[in-house]
Amino acid sequence: MNRKYESKSQIIESFSRLYCAIYMVDIENDRIYEIAGEGEIKQIIGTDGSASEKLSELCDTYIWPEYREEMESFIDIHTLGTRLRENPVLSMEYLTDDEIWQKAGFIAGEYND
Repeated sequence: MNRKYESKSQIIESFSRLYCAIYMVDIENDRIYEIAGEGEIKQIIGTDGSASEKLSELCDTYIWPEYREEMESFIDIHTLGTRLRENPVLSMEYLTDDEIWQKAGFIAGEYND
């Protein structure tokens, strides 16, 4: 196995221990792709699709009602690129519909100018 590829795989594996799901979001094309996932989040988002639609559906079905408005702002694809240019790591803690605290995050990976 290529050493560079092996290092990237180890990094992704490490992150997957911290988060119950990891997705790549292509902001420009409004697409979301699964990297690692399980449980309810994977059931809602699946393996790929429209990022804005899938994240909105996740917000509507998985987030405790009192946190939905804040989460909708956090996942807003139309402002996400600008926010990630200002701060390449964004995170938010939220309460799930079954009253479990979790953390969502976006990490900038690549910019298209």
